[in-house]
Amino acid sequence: MVVVREDADAMKERVALLEEAVAADSPKEAVQTFAKGLKNRNGALQYAVMSKKMREEVGNDYAANRWQTGSSSPWYASITANEGVQNDDGTWLFELHGVLTDSTNQQEDRRFSFKALKENNRWVVEELKGKD
Repeated sequence: MVVVREDADAMKERVALLEEAVAADSPKEAVQTFAKGLKNRNGALQYAVMSKKMREEVGNDYAANRWQTGSSSPWYASITANEGVQNDDGTWLFELHGVLTDSTNQQEDRRFSFKALKENNRWVVEELKGKD
C-alpha cells in the first residue's frame, strides 16, 4: 500500500471547496449549521460558517484543539434555534437553546445569542453572548 500525503496547496483547495459546499444560503441555515457543529463538537463545521471577526477571535484555539470543540462530557443532547428577528441593518438575531447532559443524565440549559450577517455573498454567524 502506498501512502500519498496531500500537499498544503491541495489541502487548502479541498478545505475551501468544502467550506463553499456548506456555505449558508440563509441566516437561519448559517445558525443551524453552526449549531450542528457545536452539537457534534466539529470545530471545522462551526468555523466554515463563522464571520471573519469570529474566525479571528477563536480560530487559533480551534486549530490548537485539532478542530474538536467541547469535551467528552458533558455533551449537547440537543440544540435548537428560534426563528430569528431581522434587524434594520439586514442582519438577523437568533437565540440558541442547548441542553447539556452527561452519563448521570443530569441536564443543564445553555443559551447563546448569535447575529447572522451577509459576508462575501454568504451568510455567516457571530456570537454575541456566550453560555449562561
